[in-house]
Amino acid sequence: MSNILCVLQDKLHEYLGTMLAINNAFADRSSALLTVQTLSSELASLHSRIEKLEVASSRIFGGDKSRMRKIEELKEAVRVTESAKICADREYERIKVT
Repeated sequence: MSNILCVLQDKLHEYLGTMLAINNAFADRSSALLTVQTLSSELASLHSRIEKLEVASSRIFGGDKSRMRKIEELKEAVRVTESAKICADREYERIKVT
């Protein structure tokens, strides 16, 4: 009887360890996907802001220097965010495959 209990206990421990690993894998995948989605949303927002500033700046002959400076700052933010999103995409794909 005790041998059966030991075998069942070993199986239960193995099962719980597997379930913990699966739960952690899903949490990692969910977190990576959220990062990708957040960066995608941020990129869309930055592009929208740039477009609005460019439209507003085009109405003024010669442009508005402060708006042009802000547009350049936003374009730099887009470059940085795109780089971060590429890294996040790679990480998400790596997690998804493993």
